Amino acid sequence: MDPQTSLSGIQEQMFQIIEKYHSGRKTQKQICQDHNLSFSKFSYWLRKYRRSHNSSANSPSAFIPITVKDSPSACIVEFPNGVRVHLSSASNPAFIIRLIQSTGL
Repeated sequence: MDPQTSLSGIQEQMFQIIEKYHSGRKTQKQICQDHNLSFSKFSYWLRKYRRSHNSSANSPSAFIPITVKDSPSACIVEFPNGVRVHLSSASNPAFIIRLIQSTGL
């Protein structure tokens, strides 16, 4: 890779290599050899690729809309990062929605 390439250009090149790895039958080791990459560099970009392609699943817009008709006896909201929020039956449904939206997860 050209040392003068911008960071976004490097990311684009590396993501193309990752996509080639995902669509082919070559191992990570073979991809690294083909593109003259160290395994640690390939692993780094593979993690960045996965994070960038999974970020939409963790965004607030990815929540499934819910409708609360009757006040539940209790409500547990579990976030993708494992955090659980326990709410009592006295919790207002509008408050629950605002709470979820404010997390930014």
